[in-house]
Amino acid sequence: MKKFIARQDLDAKTRYIPPIIPPTTGRLFTEKIAIIGGCPAGLSCAFYLAEKGYRPTVFEKNENRAI
Repeated sequence: MKKFIARQDLDAKTRYIPPIIPPTTGRLFTEKIAIIGGCPAGLSCAFYLAEKGYRPTVFEKNENRAI
């Protein structure tokens, strides 16, 4: 089922691409933040940090992780 839905999205003429969300704080931070693991929790953490103005880096052990 998931493969079918993914194929439908890839073949669609108009794909949904989420907009880039600018930081809500209006400022950018220079601190380095590493997130270990590209699981849903890690990606969610990276999203909310980026939304606050940080630039997190996500590290994943596997090169081709399917989510």
